Amino acid sequence: MVTNEEKTTDRILNQVSSYKKVLPTGGSSRAENILIPSQEGDDRLPSITKDKDGHTIVTWTNEQDISTWNMGIAYSDDPEDPMSWIGWIIALSGTTMVWYSDTAYVDGPDPEDFDGLYGVNFYYDVEQVGGYEILDITTDPSTWTYYYWDSPAGDQICRMVEDEGFYDEPYYGHSGAISMAIYHFTELGFDIVACPQYRNQDMIEGGSTTYFFDAQANLQTAPASDCDYATLPDTFHLTWQYYNATEDADKIVWKKIDPAVEADIEFTPWQEYVAFGTNPSIEAFEDGANTHVAVVYVNEGNVECVYSSDDGETWEGPVTVASGSYPALRAIGKNLYCAYIDGGNLYLKISEDGGMTWGAAEQINDEPGTVVAEENAVDIHAGGIAWVDERGADLDIYFAPLDIGDAPGAPTIDGPTNGNVGSSYTFTFNAVDPDNDDVRYHIDWGDGTTDSTGFEQSGVDIPFAHTWTSEATYTITAKAEDIYGKIGPEATFTITIPRDKTLYTPLFLRFLENHPNMFPILRYILGLI
Repeated sequence: MVTNEEKTTDRILNQVSSYKKVLPTGGSSRAENILIPSQEGDDRLPSITKDKDGHTIVTWTNEQDISTWNMGIAYSDDPEDPMSWIGWIIALSGTTMVWYSDTAYVDGPDPEDFDGLYGVNFYYDVEQVGGYEILDITTDPSTWTYYYWDSPAGDQICRMVEDEGFYDEPYYGHSGAISMAIYHFTELGFDIVACPQYRNQDMIEGGSTTYFFDAQANLQTAPASDCDYATLPDTFHLTWQYYNATEDADKIVWKKIDPAVEADIEFTPWQEYVAFGTNPSIEAFEDGANTHVAVVYVNEGNVECVYSSDDGETWEGPVTVASGSYPALRAIGKNLYCAYIDGGNLYLKISEDGGMTWGAAEQINDEPGTVVAEENAVDIHAGGIAWVDERGADLDIYFAPLDIGDAPGAPTIDGPTNGNVGSSYTFTFNAVDPDNDDVRYHIDWGDGTTDSTGFEQSGVDIPFAHTWTSEATYTITAKAEDIYGKIGPEATFTITIPRDKTLYTPLFLRFLENHPNMFPILRYILGLI
């Protein structure tokens, strides 16, 4: 809930106090499980994503000692090669305890919108909410943007962000990424322990944020813990765990937000308890005219699933996925991938029908009994799975790829090789996916601007137009991405944009007309004789 007078808070820029580059310590050229490079200390709370350039990115919290927690982040453009990973351990000014770092890829719908990595965290020791933006993961951390909001955030519990969560907030007109947080809310006259909220950050002008907190007027949802959300083009679905002390029961809260209808988390018309249990994870995907939503959670030692095929209007289940704990759910294409921990091992199951039934379990960790069973110890993405593992001297983050088919081939690019300043030219892009998955194209026009298409059928010509405003020779680069996030190799195409000479042509033609005996060959070519 927000008031009309106080909905926003401005961000305060922060800076890096120190950062350390960490590289792989050795290993084979390929491996089933890959150790993410870090420094001494326990590594926890992994998150995984991919950026527009195809880098796989893993973020975590590095607990150097009892009072020193830093942000860990690593990336690779060939994640199945252990020696390809490059990592950083980052300490921030104003805090010695950076906690719950989570990173996502966010790309707004308009060319001027933010297009990069958006991250969130807590400053645990000073009780503040932090964030960061990374436009290019290959640069060093001193070039990234860090900030926090100078408002109280005590007794911090959960902080997270998801890919592609870019929305328009109706109250102040903010356009930008959303994130979730749970902490002791003591602003605007409220005192709500473990209060769930989401924030919509303006990523175009100044970075202020509108926050929507649940003041408990419609559905009792606090004390809350273990939050998660799933993004769709125009709406998003929220979930968290709520402990009801009167009933001595844990309940799974679900809410859907359609900002065009009601942006407030407290007053959205779509909210209910969908199950009894703990540690929920939620995903959603569109299949034609149907929107599927699924929540996995733990109940009496089992991972269970409730699901909806009508965007949360009705729910079915629960069905048992497997015995286990701490599940993580991801929709990749039209399939649901559920990772969970059982007996010190990490398993993966797939549902091809929206959560109604689940396939056989696949063990992910190649050394048995080493997976740490704790809250948010696992994250899953089309780019792979990351988890907390105790096979070494400290707790470490390990990575394994997902077997979701091959990447599309390099696209062909067809279009003019010459043009004029200020004129629009159309180019055709076509890539073939070996699994016949739909593909989209990421295009760099060579002039500092980029575009991305929607998903289209593999092997179909996709036209896209562009206009250059300066004279130069430009190299267009394009990559194709399939619905599972697999990005193929790059293709290039060159176009030369000379000075626009159309203004001078009439004068020259008049000169030829006034001098009929000059330049007979040129006059013939121009059709004047």
